[in-house]
Amino acid sequence: MLTHVDGVCAAMLYQWPVTAWVSGLKFGKKSEFANTLGFYMARQLEQQAWIYDLHCATPLHPFRQLKRGYNQAALLLTQIYQNSHS
Repeated sequence: MLTHVDGVCAAMLYQWPVTAWVSGLKFGKKSEFANTLGFYMARQLEQQAWIYDLHCATPLHPFRQLKRGYNQAALLLTQIYQNSHS
């Protein structure tokens, strides 16, 4: 058990259309899907008034980033941040 974590939450249910956006972002070279996901995730954070200390992108293996052309977690985090401070 992690004693330094107060809780974990999910901003979206992993069902359609979210599954299509995540799959497209990760495997379909649809980096623009980060805009949509980031927008909705930022709105959910605001609506739920969740208080959090930290958010960070998961490092991506250099080979995968080279193959994909971007780090999907970093793109998504950037969009969440931009949409939550606008």
